[in-house]
Amino acid sequence: MEKTADTNLALLKLQLLFHGIRAAKDLPSPLTNPFGLVHLVLPEKVAVSVHLNTNGTQSPFVLRQDAGRF
Repeated sequence: MEKTADTNLALLKLQLLFHGIRAAKDLPSPLTNPFGLVHLVLPEKVAVSVHLNTNGTQSPFVLRQDAGRF
């Protein structure tokens, strides 16, 4: 996730905690830890652990792999 000049990391972290994250179909399994959490590092080394949203439509955030990066 690239940081833009107007990215509010605190707001992004709260949105991720509220919505969770969906996983693209090509990601390795298992993606979560035993508690169903995905550990992410946002720009500026801001860490967040979010639930994997398996509903598929309830989260605007998708974790995908692109050129070996997530």
